[in-house]
Amino acid sequence: GSDTTANALANILFNLLNNPDALERLAKEVRSRFADVSQVRPGATLQECEYPSACIDEGLRLTPVVGGYLQRGLLAGGVSIGGQVVVEGTDVGVSHHAVMRNREYFDNP
Repeated sequence: GSDTTANALANILFNLLNNPDALERLAKEVRSRFADVSQVRPGATLQECEYPSACIDEGLRLTPVVGGYLQRGLLAGGVSIGGQVVVEGTDVGVSHHAVMRNREYFDNP
């Protein structure tokens, strides 16, 4: 609900304020499309801006608002994880934070 939306916006702003280059690029793109701040609103013109969406996606990746684990049940045969055998049917999980900042999946986590 409202808490996750507010936290997501706060986290995105926090990340932008701590990355002045990204904030400047975001402002430059939006200002190039709109003559005045009062004109900024949802619609075709805003959808043509690519960087705002990238900032939102990156903010949600870096600081997910919902904690917990990405959980899965192991299929038939189980698996070996770090030299430990985990039998089939066992629920395993990994934190969102660990996945979203893993260099294996993201160039610059």
